[in-house]
Amino acid sequence: MTDTTVKYFHDGMAGAPILNGVAGSLIDVLDAVLVNGWGVASVGTIVVVDNVATMTISVGHSFVPGAVALIAGATPSGLNGEYRIASTTTTTATFATTGISNQTATGTITAKVASAGWTKAFSGTNLAAYKSADSTSTMAYLRVDDTGTTSARVVGYTDMTAISTGTNPFPTSAQQSGGLYWSKSEAASSTARKWVIFADGKTLYFNRFNSSSNTLACEMSMFGDLASVSASGDAFGCMLTGCANEKSNGSAATVDQNFYSSIAPATAYIAKAYNGIGDAIQAIRTFPTALANGVSNYSGQVTGPNATPYPNPTDNGLYLVLFNISENDSKAFRGFMRGMYAVAQSMPTTTFATHDSVSGVANFPGRVMKAITAKNTSTSVYGTVFFDITGPWG
Repeated sequence: MTDTTVKYFHDGMAGAPILNGVAGSLIDVLDAVLVNGWGVASVGTIVVVDNVATMTISVGHSFVPGAVALIAGATPSGLNGEYRIASTTTTTATFATTGISNQTATGTITAKVASAGWTKAFSGTNLAAYKSADSTSTMAYLRVDDTGTTSARVVGYTDMTAISTGTNPFPTSAQQSGGLYWSKSEAASSTARKWVIFADGKTLYFNRFNSSSNTLACEMSMFGDLASVSASGDAFGCMLTGCANEKSNGSAATVDQNFYSSIAPATAYIAKAYNGIGDAIQAIRTFPTALANGVSNYSGQVTGPNATPYPNPTDNGLYLVLFNISENDSKAFRGFMRGMYAVAQSMPTTTFATHDSVSGVANFPGRVMKAITAKNTSTSVYGTVFFDITGPWG
Protein backbone atom coordinates (compact mmCIF):
# COMPACT_ATOMS: atom_id res chain seq x y z
CA MET A 1 0.00 0.00 0.00
CA THR A 2 1.08 3.57 -0.71
CA ASP A 3 2.19 5.37 2.45
CA THR A 4 -0.14 8.20 3.48
CA THR A 5 1.48 9.32 6.73
CA VAL A 6 2.94 12.45 5.12
CA LYS A 7 0.36 15.12 4.32
CA TYR A 8 0.70 18.03 1.87
CA PHE A 9 -1.60 21.05 2.12
CA HIS A 10 -1.70 24.53 0.63
CA ASP A 11 -3.90 27.58 0.26
CA GLY A 12 -4.70 26.82 -3.39
CA MET A 13 -6.70 23.70 -2.54
CA ALA A 14 -10.43 24.36 -2.86
CA GLY A 15 -12.03 25.15 0.49
CA ALA A 16 -8.67 25.53 2.25
CA PRO A 17 -8.79 27.71 5.37
CA ILE A 18 -7.69 31.31 4.88
CA LEU A 19 -4.55 32.70 6.47
CA ASN A 20 -4.60 36.47 6.85
CA GLY A 21 -3.86 39.34 9.20
CA VAL A 22 -6.85 38.63 11.43
CA ALA A 23 -6.73 37.13 14.92
CA GLY A 24 -7.44 33.40 14.87
CA SER A 25 -6.65 32.73 11.21
CA LEU A 26 -3.55 30.61 11.91
CA ILE A 27 -5.55 28.48 14.35
CA ASP A 28 -8.16 27.97 11.61
CA VAL A 29 -5.41 26.66 9.34
CA LEU A 30 -3.85 24.43 11.99
CA ASP A 31 -7.23 23.04 13.08
CA ALA A 32 -7.88 21.95 9.50
CA VAL A 33 -4.49 20.49 8.61
CA LEU A 34 -3.61 18.90 11.94
CA VAL A 35 -6.96 17.78 13.35
CA ASN A 36 -10.09 18.01 11.19
CA GLY A 37 -9.28 17.96 7.49
CA TRP A 38 -11.74 19.78 5.23
CA GLY A 39 -13.83 19.64 2.08
CA VAL A 40 -16.21 16.76 2.86
CA ALA A 41 -17.96 15.93 -0.43
CA SER A 42 -20.41 13.31 -1.64
CA VAL A 43 -18.77 10.93 -4.08
CA GLY A 44 -20.80 9.96 -7.13
CA THR A 45 -18.78 6.92 -8.15
CA ILE A 46 -15.52 5.14 -7.48
CA VAL A 47 -14.50 2.86 -10.34
CA VAL A 48 -11.56 0.49 -9.85
CA VAL A 49 -9.71 -0.74 -12.95
CA ASP A 50 -6.38 -2.56 -12.72
CA ASN A 51 -5.53 -1.24 -9.25
CA VAL A 52 -6.34 2.37 -10.10
CA ALA A 53 -9.46 3.97 -8.62
CA THR A 54 -11.16 6.95 -10.27
CA MET A 55 -13.36 8.95 -7.93
CA THR A 56 -15.98 11.28 -9.42
CA ILE A 57 -17.38 14.22 -7.47
CA SER A 58 -19.67 16.19 -9.74
CA VAL A 59 -19.68 19.39 -7.67
CA GLY A 60 -15.88 19.52 -7.57
CA HIS A 61 -13.39 18.64 -4.84
CA SER A 62 -10.47 19.91 -2.76
CA PHE A 63 -7.80 17.45 -3.88
CA VAL A 64 -4.51 18.08 -5.66
CA PRO A 65 -1.87 15.55 -6.74
CA GLY A 66 0.18 14.56 -3.72
CA ALA A 67 -2.54 15.35 -1.18
CA VAL A 68 -4.24 12.60 0.83
CA ALA A 69 -7.96 11.83 0.68
CA LEU A 70 -9.96 10.15 3.43
CA ILE A 71 -12.76 8.00 2.01
CA ALA A 72 -15.68 6.62 4.02
CA GLY A 73 -18.93 4.76 3.39
CA ALA A 74 -17.78 2.66 0.43
CA THR A 75 -18.44 -0.97 -0.37
CA PRO A 76 -16.12 -2.83 -0.66
CA SER A 77 -14.84 -1.66 2.72
CA GLY A 78 -11.26 -1.97 1.49
CA LEU A 79 -11.74 1.33 -0.31
CA ASN A 80 -12.34 3.16 2.95
CA GLY A 81 -9.37 4.94 4.49
CA GLU A 82 -6.59 7.21 3.29
CA TYR A 83 -5.21 7.39 -0.25
CA ARG A 84 -2.60 9.61 -1.85
CA ILE A 85 -4.03 11.36 -4.89
CA ALA A 86 -2.18 10.67 -8.13
CA SER A 87 -4.02 12.91 -10.58
CA THR A 88 -7.04 15.20 -10.74
CA THR A 89 -9.47 16.94 -13.06
CA THR A 90 -12.14 19.41 -12.02
CA THR A 91 -14.49 16.60 -11.00
CA THR A 92 -12.29 13.49 -10.65
CA ALA A 93 -9.34 12.24 -8.63
CA THR A 94 -7.38 9.02 -9.06
CA PHE A 95 -5.42 6.93 -6.59
CA ALA A 96 -3.72 3.53 -6.48
CA THR A 97 -5.41 0.56 -4.81
CA THR A 98 -4.16 -2.87 -3.82
CA GLY A 99 -6.15 -6.09 -3.57
CA ILE A 100 -9.45 -4.67 -4.85
CA SER A 101 -10.91 -6.29 -7.94
CA ASN A 102 -12.20 -4.31 -10.89
CA GLN A 103 -15.61 -2.94 -9.89
CA THR A 104 -17.75 0.11 -9.20
CA ALA A 105 -18.09 0.83 -5.49
CA THR A 106 -21.48 1.23 -3.86
CA GLY A 107 -22.73 2.98 -0.74
CA THR A 108 -23.13 6.52 0.52
CA ILE A 109 -19.54 7.53 -0.10
CA THR A 110 -17.81 10.67 1.14
CA ALA A 111 -14.30 12.00 0.70
CA LYS A 112 -12.36 14.84 2.30
CA VAL A 113 -8.81 16.13 2.66
CA ALA A 114 -7.29 14.00 5.42
CA SER A 115 -5.67 15.70 8.41
CA ALA A 116 -2.25 14.87 9.84
CA GLY A 117 -3.97 13.15 12.77
CA TRP A 118 -2.98 15.38 15.70
CA THR A 119 -5.22 16.34 18.61
CA LYS A 120 -6.26 19.76 19.85
CA ALA A 121 -5.64 19.28 23.55
CA PHE A 122 -6.67 22.70 24.89
CA SER A 123 -8.22 25.85 23.51
CA GLY A 124 -9.33 29.38 24.39
CA THR A 125 -10.30 32.51 22.50
CA ASN A 126 -7.78 32.55 19.64
CA LEU A 127 -5.60 30.18 21.66
CA ALA A 128 -4.87 26.51 20.94
CA ALA A 129 -2.54 23.73 22.08
CA TYR A 130 -1.85 20.85 19.67
CA LYS A 131 -0.31 17.47 20.40
CA SER A 132 0.75 14.46 18.38
CA ALA A 133 -1.58 11.49 18.71
CA ASP A 134 1.29 9.10 17.96
CA SER A 135 2.28 7.28 21.15
CA THR A 136 5.81 6.81 19.78
CA SER A 137 6.34 10.58 19.60
CA THR A 138 7.66 12.83 22.34
CA MET A 139 4.00 13.84 22.98
CA ALA A 140 5.03 17.49 23.38
CA TYR A 141 2.56 20.35 22.97
CA LEU A 142 2.56 23.31 20.59
CA ARG A 143 0.82 26.32 22.16
CA VAL A 144 -0.35 28.96 19.68
CA ASP A 145 -1.36 32.44 20.82
CA ASP A 146 -3.18 33.79 17.78
CA THR A 147 -4.67 36.87 19.44
CA GLY A 148 -2.51 39.14 17.28
CA THR A 149 -3.01 40.14 13.67
CA THR A 150 0.17 39.91 11.60
CA SER A 151 1.89 37.24 13.71
CA ALA A 152 1.11 34.53 16.25
CA ARG A 153 3.31 33.61 19.22
CA VAL A 154 4.29 29.98 19.71
CA VAL A 155 5.83 27.99 22.58
CA GLY A 156 6.41 24.27 23.02
CA TYR A 157 5.78 22.44 26.31
CA THR A 158 6.66 18.93 27.39
CA ASP A 159 3.37 18.80 29.31
CA MET A 160 0.24 20.93 29.68
CA THR A 161 -2.80 20.78 31.96
CA ALA A 162 -4.67 23.81 30.59
CA ILE A 163 -4.34 26.26 27.73
CA SER A 164 -2.17 28.59 29.80
CA THR A 165 -0.57 26.04 32.14
CA GLY A 166 2.41 23.98 31.07
CA THR A 167 5.77 22.66 32.19
CA ASN A 168 9.21 22.82 30.58
CA PRO A 169 8.55 25.53 27.96
CA PHE A 170 10.77 25.73 24.89
CA PRO A 171 11.95 28.39 24.50
CA THR A 172 11.87 29.53 28.13
CA SER A 173 10.73 33.06 28.91
CA ALA A 174 14.35 33.97 29.59
CA GLN A 175 15.37 32.71 26.16
CA GLN A 176 12.48 34.32 24.27
CA SER A 177 9.87 36.21 26.25
CA GLY A 178 6.40 35.46 24.93
CA GLY A 179 7.61 32.75 22.59
CA LEU A 180 8.73 32.75 18.97
CA TYR A 181 6.86 34.49 16.15
CA TRP A 182 5.05 32.70 13.33
CA SER A 183 4.09 35.31 10.75
CA LYS A 184 0.68 35.39 9.06
CA SER A 185 0.48 38.57 7.00
CA GLU A 186 2.52 41.71 6.50
CA ALA A 187 -0.68 43.73 7.05
CA ALA A 188 -3.50 43.55 9.59
CA SER A 189 -6.14 42.84 6.95
CA SER A 190 -8.48 40.12 5.74
CA THR A 191 -6.58 39.66 2.49
CA ALA A 192 -5.65 36.00 2.08
CA ARG A 193 -1.99 35.04 2.21
CA LYS A 194 -0.29 32.06 0.59
CA TRP A 195 0.83 29.12 2.72
CA VAL A 196 2.07 25.55 2.38
CA ILE A 197 2.20 22.93 5.13
CA PHE A 198 3.88 19.53 5.21
CA ALA A 199 3.18 17.31 8.21
CA ASP A 200 3.01 13.79 9.51
CA GLY A 201 1.91 12.50 12.89
CA LYS A 202 5.01 13.87 14.64
CA THR A 203 6.34 16.91 12.78
CA LEU A 204 4.84 20.05 11.22
CA TYR A 205 6.43 22.47 8.73
CA PHE A 206 4.63 25.79 8.21
CA ASN A 207 5.62 27.82 5.15
CA ARG A 208 4.04 31.26 4.90
CA PHE A 209 4.57 33.63 2.01
CA ASN A 210 4.79 37.38 2.20
CA SER A 211 1.74 38.33 0.15
CA SER A 212 -1.26 36.98 -1.72
CA SER A 213 0.78 36.62 -4.92
CA ASN A 214 4.44 36.36 -3.92
CA THR A 215 5.66 32.76 -3.67
CA LEU A 216 9.25 33.74 -2.94
CA ALA A 217 9.45 35.77 0.28
CA CYS A 218 8.82 32.84 2.58
CA GLU A 219 9.13 32.25 6.29
CA MET A 220 9.68 28.59 7.16
CA SER A 221 8.83 27.44 10.68
CA MET A 222 8.71 24.01 12.28
CA PHE A 223 7.45 22.16 15.34
CA GLY A 224 7.88 18.50 16.15
CA ASP A 225 10.15 15.57 16.71
CA LEU A 226 13.63 15.17 15.32
CA ALA A 227 14.96 11.95 13.81
CA SER A 228 17.14 10.97 16.76
CA VAL A 229 20.61 9.49 16.44
CA SER A 230 20.15 7.75 19.79
CA ALA A 231 19.41 4.03 19.53
CA SER A 232 17.28 4.29 22.68
CA GLY A 233 15.25 7.24 21.40
CA ASP A 234 15.11 10.84 22.54
CA ALA A 235 12.29 11.61 24.99
CA PHE A 236 12.96 15.35 24.73
CA GLY A 237 13.92 15.51 21.04
CA CYS A 238 11.16 17.91 20.05
CA MET A 239 12.09 21.24 18.46
CA LEU A 240 10.35 24.55 17.74
CA THR A 241 11.64 27.09 15.22
CA GLY A 242 10.39 30.53 14.27
CA CYS A 243 11.43 34.17 14.31
CA ALA A 244 12.97 35.96 17.27
CA ASN A 245 11.12 39.18 16.41
CA GLU A 246 8.05 40.34 14.53
CA LYS A 247 9.11 39.71 10.93
CA SER A 248 5.84 39.56 9.04
CA ASN A 249 7.30 41.91 6.41
CA GLY A 250 9.49 39.02 5.23
CA SER A 251 12.82 40.33 6.53
CA ALA A 252 13.54 37.41 8.85
CA ALA A 253 17.17 36.89 9.85
CA THR A 254 19.02 33.99 8.28
CA VAL A 255 19.15 32.09 11.57
CA ASP A 256 15.33 32.31 11.74
CA GLN A 257 14.95 30.50 8.43
CA ASN A 258 14.91 26.75 7.98
CA PHE A 259 16.51 26.96 4.54
CA TYR A 260 19.76 28.38 5.95
CA SER A 261 22.79 26.54 7.34
CA SER A 262 25.04 28.21 9.88
CA ILE A 263 27.30 27.39 12.79
CA ALA A 264 25.65 30.31 14.60
CA PRO A 265 22.78 29.40 16.96
CA ALA A 266 19.48 29.13 15.11
CA THR A 267 16.16 30.51 16.30
CA ALA A 268 15.35 26.95 17.25
CA TYR A 269 14.82 25.39 20.67
CA ILE A 270 14.81 21.75 21.76
CA ALA A 271 12.73 20.73 24.80
CA LYS A 272 15.70 19.59 26.89
CA ALA A 273 19.35 18.61 26.55
CA TYR A 274 20.33 15.15 25.36
CA ASN A 275 20.62 13.96 28.99
CA GLY A 276 17.14 15.23 29.93
CA ILE A 277 18.56 17.69 32.46
CA GLY A 278 17.70 21.37 32.75
CA ASP A 279 15.67 23.70 30.57
CA ALA A 280 15.24 24.16 26.83
CA ILE A 281 18.36 24.14 24.68
CA GLN A 282 19.04 26.40 21.71
CA ALA A 283 19.99 24.48 18.58
CA ILE A 284 22.42 24.84 15.71
CA ARG A 285 21.03 23.93 12.29
CA THR A 286 23.41 22.93 9.48
CA PHE A 287 23.40 20.79 6.41
CA PRO A 288 26.51 18.88 5.39
CA THR A 289 28.36 20.51 2.53
CA ALA A 290 30.81 17.75 1.70
CA LEU A 291 30.08 18.52 -1.94
CA ALA A 292 31.18 22.09 -1.37
CA ASN A 293 33.09 24.39 0.93
CA GLY A 294 31.84 25.77 4.26
CA VAL A 295 28.54 25.54 6.14
CA SER A 296 27.06 29.06 6.14
CA ASN A 297 24.89 28.76 3.06
CA TYR A 298 21.35 28.88 1.81
CA SER A 299 20.11 25.53 0.57
CA GLY A 300 20.82 25.38 -3.15
CA GLN A 301 23.14 28.38 -2.98
CA VAL A 302 26.31 26.74 -1.70
CA THR A 303 29.20 29.05 -2.48
CA GLY A 304 32.96 28.83 -2.59
CA PRO A 305 35.60 27.74 -5.08
CA ASN A 306 34.84 24.06 -4.53
CA ALA A 307 31.04 24.28 -4.77
CA THR A 308 29.49 21.51 -6.85
CA PRO A 309 27.12 22.92 -9.50
CA TYR A 310 23.60 21.82 -10.29
CA PRO A 311 23.16 19.73 -12.28
CA ASN A 312 26.15 17.67 -11.24
CA PRO A 313 28.31 17.37 -14.38
CA THR A 314 29.04 13.69 -13.80
CA ASP A 315 25.47 12.37 -13.79
CA ASN A 316 23.21 15.41 -14.29
CA GLY A 317 22.08 14.78 -10.73
CA LEU A 318 20.35 16.69 -7.96
CA TYR A 319 21.74 15.75 -4.53
CA LEU A 320 19.78 16.32 -1.33
CA VAL A 321 21.03 16.16 2.25
CA LEU A 322 19.42 16.20 5.67
CA PHE A 323 19.60 19.15 8.05
CA ASN A 324 21.66 18.33 11.16
CA ILE A 325 20.58 19.57 14.59
CA SER A 326 23.13 20.02 17.38
CA GLU A 327 22.96 21.64 20.80
CA ASN A 328 24.50 25.09 20.94
CA ASP A 329 25.95 24.68 24.45
CA SER A 330 27.34 21.15 24.45
CA LYS A 331 27.58 20.77 20.66
CA ALA A 332 25.97 17.34 21.11
CA PHE A 333 24.53 16.06 17.82
CA ARG A 334 20.84 15.28 18.41
CA GLY A 335 19.63 14.18 14.99
CA PHE A 336 18.01 15.39 11.79
CA MET A 337 15.01 17.43 10.73
CA ARG A 338 12.49 14.84 9.53
CA GLY A 339 11.33 14.93 5.92
CA MET A 340 13.03 18.17 4.85
CA TYR A 341 16.14 18.23 2.68
CA ALA A 342 18.71 20.79 1.59
CA VAL A 343 20.49 21.08 -1.74
CA ALA A 344 24.27 20.89 -1.21
CA GLN A 345 24.94 22.35 -4.65
CA SER A 346 24.99 25.73 -6.36
CA MET A 347 22.12 26.21 -8.76
CA PRO A 348 20.41 29.08 -10.58
CA THR A 349 17.73 30.72 -8.44
CA THR A 350 15.01 30.00 -11.02
CA THR A 351 15.72 26.26 -11.29
CA PHE A 352 12.70 25.24 -9.20
CA ALA A 353 9.47 26.91 -8.17
CA THR A 354 7.31 26.32 -5.11
CA HIS A 355 5.11 23.21 -5.57
CA ASP A 356 7.37 21.70 -8.24
CA SER A 357 7.47 17.92 -7.94
CA VAL A 358 10.80 16.16 -8.45
CA SER A 359 11.27 12.41 -8.69
CA GLY A 360 14.38 10.45 -9.46
CA VAL A 361 16.60 12.46 -7.11
CA ALA A 362 20.05 10.93 -7.44
CA ASN A 363 20.48 9.82 -3.82
CA PHE A 364 16.76 9.31 -3.01
CA PRO A 365 15.42 7.01 -5.73
CA GLY A 366 11.73 6.24 -5.62
CA ARG A 367 10.89 9.38 -3.65
CA VAL A 368 8.76 12.31 -4.78
CA MET A 369 9.97 15.65 -3.45
CA LYS A 370 8.09 18.96 -3.36
CA ALA A 371 10.07 22.16 -3.70
CA ILE A 372 9.71 25.29 -1.60
CA THR A 373 11.69 28.15 -3.06
CA ALA A 374 12.08 31.18 -0.85
CA LYS A 375 13.81 34.52 -0.67
CA ASN A 376 14.77 36.29 2.51
CA THR A 377 13.69 39.81 1.55
CA SER A 378 16.51 41.37 3.55
CA THR A 379 18.95 39.85 1.05
CA SER A 380 19.04 39.01 -2.63
CA VAL A 381 19.75 35.32 -2.01
CA TYR A 382 17.28 32.56 -2.67
CA GLY A 383 17.06 29.17 -1.04
CA THR A 384 15.30 26.00 -2.14
CA VAL A 385 14.43 23.07 0.10
CA PHE A 386 12.59 19.87 -0.67
CA PHE A 387 9.99 17.96 1.32
CA ASP A 388 9.52 14.22 0.89
CA ILE A 389 5.83 13.49 0.25
CA THR A 390 6.33 9.78 -0.44
CA GLY A 391 6.92 8.93 3.22
CA PRO A 392 7.29 7.67 5.74
CA TRP A 393 9.65 10.17 7.34
CA GLY A 394 12.46 8.67 9.40
